[in-house]
Amino acid sequence: MKVNTKLQHMLLSAPENKITSPATLIAIGMTGLRPHKLPEELTTAEKDLAGEVGRALMAPETEATDLLQKLLASHPDQPNLHYLYRMVLLHGDSAAAIAEFQKELDRDPRHVPSLLAIVREKERLAQFPEALAYAQRAVAAEPRNYAAHAIIGRVLVALDKVQDGLHELEVARQIEPNSPQIYFSLASAYAKLGRSEDADKARAEFLRLKNPGIKQ
Repeated sequence: MKVNTKLQHMLLSAPENKITSPATLIAIGMTGLRPHKLPEELTTAEKDLAGEVGRALMAPETEATDLLQKLLASHPDQPNLHYLYRMVLLHGDSAAAIAEFQKELDRDPRHVPSLLAIVREKERLAQFPEALAYAQRAVAAEPRNYAAHAIIGRVLVALDKVQDGLHELEVARQIEPNSPQIYFSLASAYAKLGRSEDADKARAEFLRLKNPGIKQ
């Protein structure tokens, strides 16, 4: 089941309105757990777990943390559960969040969402050598993942390996030509290399994609 990242971001933000429909909670839980099954293929136990995860994701942040802690205690090896717990934790405890990502990677060393999440956090903390190691693992795990190429490109540019970073960013653009953030990063890389015309074009494309209703 492919993850809708916009939906996942919405689910991980505490809502104002309570959702109580069991079917809706199961669907939300499945979005987080990403089982390779359709809803009708879930066992009773899997439906129950998905419903509990959905309830946790729709709870206020403090309550969500407690609910996910209890679910982790009873399902320590459940794929993606540590990842979801980290997504809640990251709002307030970076170190604890990274520790949960590491637990997800202990279960599956090629869990790309966790790898990329650690890279983003290391990047935010300006820990670029560490970020690069995780980014390399993400690219190796999913060579056609544009986000992995984009993030390793940003990290390489930050490490002053600008030409290598530019190559990765251009690969990301080839895979996903409609991501505004890729063009933003490309503009920075081109500028560092003194390619002002290319930098201007990348900035213009960033603005076009970021504001599709505005004529340039």
